[in-house]
Formats: sequence, C-alpha cells, structure tokens
Amino acid sequence: MKKTTMIVIAIVLLLTGGFVIFSLFSPRGQLCSTKKTVCYLEDGRLNINDQTIVIVVETETQKDWLNEQLQPYTVDTTATITIIVREETSAFTFINSTIDVALMDKQAAGSIFPYLHRFDYDEVNPDLINYASKHLDEINHDGIAFIPATIDGPFFVMNTTLLSQLGYDVNDVDEHGRIKALSSFEAIMEANESYRENRPVIGQKRLTSMFPLTLVEPWSLYSFFTGNGWHMYPTDDAFEPGLNTPLFLESLTLVQPILSHSWDLTGQNNQAWRYENELIAGTAPFVIKVPWLNLESISDVTNQTYVVTPMPTIGGNQPYTLAQVKGWVFKETVSPALKQLVMEKLTSNGFTQLLLTENKEAVMIDPTRVDEFEMSAIQRQKILASQFTISPSLFALPHYPSVLGFDFYTSGNMLPILNQLKDQSITPSQAQTQILKVYDRWVIERTYYENKSNSK
Repeated sequence: MKKTTMIVIAIVLLLTGGFVIFSLFSPRGQLCSTKKTVCYLEDGRLNINDQTIVIVVETETQKDWLNEQLQPYTVDTTATITIIVREETSAFTFINSTIDVALMDKQAAGSIFPYLHRFDYDEVNPDLINYASKHLDEINHDGIAFIPATIDGPFFVMNTTLLSQLGYDVNDVDEHGRIKALSSFEAIMEANESYRENRPVIGQKRLTSMFPLTLVEPWSLYSFFTGNGWHMYPTDDAFEPGLNTPLFLESLTLVQPILSHSWDLTGQNNQAWRYENELIAGTAPFVIKVPWLNLESISDVTNQTYVVTPMPTIGGNQPYTLAQVKGWVFKETVSPALKQLVMEKLTSNGFTQLLLTENKEAVMIDPTRVDEFEMSAIQRQKILASQFTISPSLFALPHYPSVLGFDFYTSGNMLPILNQLKDQSITPSQAQTQILKVYDRWVIERTYYENKSNSK
C-alpha cells in the first residue's frame, strides 16, 4: 500500500477488530498448546491430536487426492479431517458454516478479510506468490491471506485452421504466438474490411467477421481501455478511480476506431453477443473465450485448432485482459498444525499437476516453470497469456467498505455511453464527461443505499 488515503475493503473491515496471529513453533518433544501453536511429537511428526479441519475442494478427484495425501498423518491420532466437494464457495457460506479452508475468488476473499489467517511470507512457496504479486498486493499486504491457484477470464482465441484456409501463415508468429500479420487490432480491422465485398466461403459457410466485437457486457471490454496502460485506481488511491485522467481520455480515443469499425460482414449489423456461436460455427477466426467455454472439448467436436494468445496490440501497445483469480483461504480459527499441513499439500506441485490435468481454469504457474509440469497445449497457452491480465481492484468507496469502486465498471453503467462512442454520436471527451457524471450519480445512489441499510 502506497498512500494513507488508499482504502481497501479489507483494510477498513480490519479496523473493526484485532487479531493475534500465531506462528510459534515448539521444539520437538516439548509440550505446547496445540490450539495456538504448531507442535511436534518426539518422532518429528506434527502433533495434530484433538485438532479438526473442514476443507472444501471443487471435484471428487481433488478430494480423493487430498485424502490420500493426508491420511498417513492421521494414523494413531485423534485429529479429524473432513473434505467436502462443492463447485463454488461464497464468502457468506464460508463465514457462516464450519468450513475452514476453501477456494474462492479474490473479491469474495477481500470481503471477509478480517476472518482470514495470514501465513508468513516464508511459510508459502514463493513460486506461487512473487510472479502474481500484481493480483495480490492489495489482499496480501500484511501477510499471505490469499494463495492464488487459478485464473480465468475472457482470453483471446484464434482459429488457426480457419486462418490457414484464409491464406495466412499460421507458423509465422510473434513471441506470444500471434500471427505476425494479424498481431494488432489495426491489422485485423484492415483484413476484415478487405473481405467486405467478397466474403470467402470456408467449408460450406461464409466468413461473417474477422472478430465479432459486441458491446453488451463490460467484462470482456475492459482490455480495450488498457492498451495505453490505463486501469481503474491507477494511483492506488481509493479517492481516485482514474476516470477523470488524461490517460483515460486517451484510452477512449484509442478505442473509438475499434468500437466504431463495422465488424459484421453480413450487412445485418448484428450487435448480439455471439463469440461462442462464431467459434463453434467456424465463421470468425478471432473470438473471446469466456471462462465456462472448454476449448479442448470444442476442438474435439469441430476438428478445428484453437490457440489462446494475449490480446492483439492497440496503437502498438499491449492490452491487459480482465481476469478472475481464485485462491485458497483459511479461517484464522483453524487448528495451527492442520492449517500448515493442508496449506503445504494444496500448494504442492502434486496438487498443481492435478489442477492442470482437470483442464478447467488456467492454473496460476510462473510462466518460467511451465516445463516442470505436464499440460495440454491450450492450458500452456492460457498460462502464458495470463501474464497479460489484471484482476479487479479491491478498493472500496471511502467510508463505505462494503462498496467496491470497481463495481461501477462491472455494473455496466458505462455501456450506453460506449455505444454512443461507437456510433460516433459523441466524442471521446464528451464520453469521459458523461462517464464522470454517471459515476458520481452511482456513488450517490450506492452510498445512500448503504446509509439507509445501516440505519435500520
């Protein structure tokens, strides 16, 4: 944290109570309180007698693996380890249940920050933390409360089978795997325009667009505003969301030609969300992959080859995709020795390999370590592309710790203005002015709601 004016939801909530974090270790053979410290038996094993822990994992395979790993430690002990399978654990469920350990997204973890255990930095594998610090600095500012595991978001995807049929050399790529001839949005727009009068037929279907851009939801649009380095809360100050800066005006100026481009080659001016349909149909070579889309399964059905890459450049600069990070969180009240033991298993290379095998979200691995694991080509591509991602900020509105400032963006309040910018009915400067007015109105509405709720 860099400024005293900076307010993260977690920091404000932390002021409501103090917590004592125990990281004491007893010598072997010496009696100690297992409720407060990590203790060892005479033979060097962790003393987990009378300790309990409830762990939530997302699949039966994860449960079986973790059971197998932990079972040897429970032999001849009175410890109780319970493992539950849930696809998703909300912050509310985590706090209001017996669950001690769970995987949840960073925003949910930030909302329950005071209740989370902080591991010391030297207790957690640095390979899991250091390279991902840009996603974690806010929530891990006073210890490791959130251990990253997976990352997913609207990754950029190209259909190399289709591009090859269109005559592009799919082997002539840049250092990020993008076809050099189409590594920028400017080049993709130029190619799109070249097919307007004579749409090529691929298989039995005509090309509908080089990239079916739509303005119907904010998450996938965020990267278009980051090409010049802008992002919300650029100065790490909760009073400054960054919407009134010259850099944001510049980003609006840079993105207007992309939004205004007539991407639909059919002449129907289709504005609906259609990335998945175009991908499966093979009628657009570039799309955005939403988190729930399984490219491996689609590739098996369509016999098309898909490659995940960072977003194409805009104005010569690299945009950053908005991503959702999931990580492990532990309640502060968890028994110390079991807490340490379970953390070590969940952050081990073995569990990381298991996540890679399941092929769900991209696993958060330092890109320099990808050769240490077995993974699919698409999983590797997603991991490498995730270097160019940014996750939503946890900054809250000043004096309103339950209202995240980033919610303004994800609520979609900017979309009507961006559609006007797309239609060129307003200038980038006018768009910025309107966005600031809408933001001010949103703050008033949200703080009024919070004040009214708190007065009951």
